[in-house]
Amino acid sequence: MSNHDPDPPPSPQEQLLHEFLEAHPHGRADAFEDWAAGQQAAGSATGHLDEVRALLAEWRAASELIAKSIAEPEGVWNLFDLIPAGGFADQGPLGRLPSDSGSGDRRVSHFTLERFIARGGMGQVWEALDSRSGETVALKLVLPERLDDRTLALFAREARAGAKLDHPNVVKLLGYGSDGGMSWIAQEFVPGAKTLKDFIAGVSSGTQLPSDYHRRVADLVARVADGLHASHGVGVIHRDVKPANILIAPDGTPRLTDFGLARVVDDSFDSVTGDFAGTWAYMSPEQVTAKRMGLDHRTDIFSLGVVLYELLALRRPFEGDTTHQIAQRIVTYDPPDPSTIRSQCPSALATICGKALEKDPDRRYGSCAAFADDLREYLSDRPIAARPPSVVHRLRRWAAVHPVASSVTAVVTLALISVTVLLTENLRTNRLLRSSNADLAEQRDLAEANAAAALAAQSSADQERQDVLRLSALQDLDLLLGEVDELWPATPERIPALRSWIERAERLVDDIPLHRLKRSELRTRALEWSQEQRLADRSMHPALPQLVAIEAELASKRFAYDVRRGLESIELPPLEEQLLPQDADAWSEIAWTRVRPSRDVYGRELEGLAIASGIREQVPVGSHIQTLRTLAWARFSVGDDDGALAAIEEALAHAEGPIRADIENHAAGLQVVTAFMRSEEGLRSAATELEELASRRDAIEATVGERLTWEFPGDGRGSAWWNDQLSALIDGLEQLEASHLNADAAEWPHGWSVARRLAFAERTARDFGPAGPYSEAWSRDLAAIRAAYSGLELEPQLGLVPLGADPDSGLWEFAHLASGLPPERGADGRLQLDEESSIVLVLVPEGSFTMGAQQDDPAASCFDPRSLADERPVHSVELSAFMIAKHETAQSQWERLAGWNPSSRTPANNDLIEGWLNPVEQVTWNDAYRVLLQHGLELPTEARWERACRAGTTTPTPFPEDEFAAYANVRDQSYGRAFQGSDGCEAWDDGHGGHAPVDSMRPNGLGLHHMLGNVWEWCLDGYDGNAYRRVRRKDPFTPPDQSPYRHMRGGSYYNPTFDARASFRPALTAESSEHDLGVRAARSIHP
Repeated sequence: MSNHDPDPPPSPQEQLLHEFLEAHPHGRADAFEDWAAGQQAAGSATGHLDEVRALLAEWRAASELIAKSIAEPEGVWNLFDLIPAGGFADQGPLGRLPSDSGSGDRRVSHFTLERFIARGGMGQVWEALDSRSGETVALKLVLPERLDDRTLALFAREARAGAKLDHPNVVKLLGYGSDGGMSWIAQEFVPGAKTLKDFIAGVSSGTQLPSDYHRRVADLVARVADGLHASHGVGVIHRDVKPANILIAPDGTPRLTDFGLARVVDDSFDSVTGDFAGTWAYMSPEQVTAKRMGLDHRTDIFSLGVVLYELLALRRPFEGDTTHQIAQRIVTYDPPDPSTIRSQCPSALATICGKALEKDPDRRYGSCAAFADDLREYLSDRPIAARPPSVVHRLRRWAAVHPVASSVTAVVTLALISVTVLLTENLRTNRLLRSSNADLAEQRDLAEANAAAALAAQSSADQERQDVLRLSALQDLDLLLGEVDELWPATPERIPALRSWIERAERLVDDIPLHRLKRSELRTRALEWSQEQRLADRSMHPALPQLVAIEAELASKRFAYDVRRGLESIELPPLEEQLLPQDADAWSEIAWTRVRPSRDVYGRELEGLAIASGIREQVPVGSHIQTLRTLAWARFSVGDDDGALAAIEEALAHAEGPIRADIENHAAGLQVVTAFMRSEEGLRSAATELEELASRRDAIEATVGERLTWEFPGDGRGSAWWNDQLSALIDGLEQLEASHLNADAAEWPHGWSVARRLAFAERTARDFGPAGPYSEAWSRDLAAIRAAYSGLELEPQLGLVPLGADPDSGLWEFAHLASGLPPERGADGRLQLDEESSIVLVLVPEGSFTMGAQQDDPAASCFDPRSLADERPVHSVELSAFMIAKHETAQSQWERLAGWNPSSRTPANNDLIEGWLNPVEQVTWNDAYRVLLQHGLELPTEARWERACRAGTTTPTPFPEDEFAAYANVRDQSYGRAFQGSDGCEAWDDGHGGHAPVDSMRPNGLGLHHMLGNVWEWCLDGYDGNAYRRVRRKDPFTPPDQSPYRHMRGGSYYNPTFDARASFRPALTAESSEHDLGVRAARSIHP
């Protein structure tokens, strides 16, 4: 209710204007003159008509101004059309809304009402047919019982807000108006859509979340955030973001709707009506406390955070029996981390949600775009920007909402200390008084001196104690870090030890603010930071290379952007052109590294363009097609889109044979990117990227400007030593918090953070416990598995889940949960891998096979004329049942397990690499052994590897040698094309110039891919050239500590077919790493 004084009664002129507008709502000038003539003829109002005419002119000007601000798509819309004749005091027969049953009039304006959809706060929503366009629309109509000033103003505001928006994640406004006093808004109709509220209800009623639930949630909320960001960009704040106002189309696209409570920036509606907008459970603290003047787009970020929380925890963060209770909780209560309510909830999503729900708008995401970006960082398995709140922040936040309690705590503590000191001093004084009145003055002086000395001694003792504790904290930190590698594997029995470690670590981390305070106090005594020291500190700052790199990227992209806008011209740097013809291949490769689209080093594009141009001018085109490809991308890299297209067209005109397909791919890519970069959208995107790069540059610049060296007066050695100790302690604890207390972190060489291990161990305990989903899967399949493997008394394998049997080999396959998500089978029954997929282990039954090779008898088993001495003699081996990976370990899988990707060739730096499903390489034996062991896996022994490779055959390859191109990726014509000038290439072309995705070629008889070719694979055994002459028959194995060398098997894309043989067993040192050497995981059967 408003507290304003009642409005004064209308003047005679205003009353006359009202009478005219009641009869003529559109207020046309010709209608007024006719009406005025009638008034004069009747002898009334003759003294006021000129004044009424002036008032009408003002009314029309205001009406037109309002219509322009709304930007009505269907012509000028007069707000007065929404106001019933006679005003709101006496509504009268305004025109009735259709009933829910559909009876009565079925037309409103040019719409035919076809189906009632829903009743909302302001009116009804109908599915209607637009007779003008023939399209089906969603038509919102005002309820008669809600037809008052506020409702119509809200209705008008929804129209005004909707007219500003055009985004795929916002329901589109098609038009609005009124018909016989009935106001309507026509919106895009989304057939088959459900609300997010319905979705949440459905999920909550289920017994198990879908495997990809959290990724779908992150994607959905990110797209809603995109829609909100678009609305904020045109000055519209939604203010009622909630699941009921988010539609989900059948294809999964979320659409934000219902802008009836939206606030248009610079809209005066709030101050006029005293409006209190929103739905209580989804309001921000600033909405709840009615801070309208400070309300901005960040209120929508909070509300969307509430929606995300509800999706993650399947309950609202702020609940209560009354609106007062809900409001109080929004302002004072921090809801529990959703990952503590739903243990499957990824901690990264919980952290993102927590940042969106910060009480202080300044601590939330700065925009919905930043909110969406962080969600997409999670989806891309990259580090998120949000961080869990620190202990200090949590305390400050608690104190802010509990000011009395925090103040009382501090006062009580101070009072206890004061009382203790006073009592002690009083006892001492009384004792002195009793000694002798004559010596009172002397004793008093002595007591005061002793008290001062005692206080000084106590202060010194306290300082020494704190110093000792800080040194102890360094030792405790070292002890904790020394235990990290012992806390493997992350299995349920490790949970107590993992929790204990985290508790000890958190106690250390909680003292970081105290250590920083001590260091700050110490540094106040430091000498002034000289200009020379500033320059020296900057030059050795660890972030300086990053700053240099980002400045080069910014300058490069700004130059290309300005070239596209006609603000810069291209001038090539001079080159020693006499070098180009003699070594064109090498120079072309150098140019390509400077301009390729996936480059990660910027600033040398003009140099690359100069090299490619020089080769083009001096070398015949037909002999160097790849140079034209390089020239095309070089011109694109500097913003010369026309030159890029001309160069690639020239390359197409001369390309013949196998290289043509490669050039066609580059041509198609260039046509797409040049069209985009020259478009308005592309230029806007480039401008946005430049702004983001500049912002990142500024942030790094501030970091590089930090002081690193500290000098103190005098000899200063004690202060300098303490500064170094405190800095080491603070840096170590900050690193500890960012790494091992971060549930999403992993790093070389320790692998997963301790917090991540604990989360996985707890999930494993739950999912493999009674009624857990994986326990149920094993119960379902165990009998069938045992039946398929006669004599194998297999027990459920912790950390693995059955995937069923391969349709071709009949062998059972299992997902290794620590390495990714279980892949699903396609319509043909075969597993379909993507970059999120886990390692798949194949259960190989026990049995015997013939191992090794011989070159003496073509008719005998395992004949291979290329065999070497250490492949002989041929011998029979018995193996127990074991598991071996269906594929080589993919880069995405390795990075999830290890926390880093050592590969020299990745999709980010090499155009030959097709994706993150390509195999990891550059892995040493030591790293492979350690990482696999941490996750319950191991390297295969030579015997297990060879049996898996042979798959029941006794030939050098488990497939006909004329079918190499289908089964094994070796050094063939595709390699020769990718690396021009290479010799020794096989005659066929398998289409893979480098290593290929791990599932890209046909499997052998056991369903295993790439046992030969692609990348070499480490084996567990130490090298022993004579092992076959003395090896044991049952499960043979040469311990690795007997040799500095380790066996590797299978050949690679870099090697010809000689190396791709089942029996070939070369070796390298355990610390060797090669661009074509990777890993295939194995696992023994656990009892």
